[in-house]
Amino acid sequence: MTGKQRQRSGRRHRSRAQADRLAAEYDDSGLSREEFCRQHDVSLKSLSRYVTGYRKRKTEGDEPQWVEV
Repeated sequence: MTGKQRQRSGRRHRSRAQADRLAAEYDDSGLSREEFCRQHDVSLKSLSRYVTGYRKRKTEGDEPQWVEV
């Protein structure tokens, strides 16, 4: 996707590393979600998704969980 296409659609695609970095910054910031989103130009919905995934991976690890069936 080129810069022009990204501007037209209004979407920004972030890698997992970028999303995790934003989530970690949010956790450390002490800001409200609204204020953090305004300062970092990210939507509330995206930040919520990033934070949820980041916290889940942080507690469970990146290893797949095997269950007996």
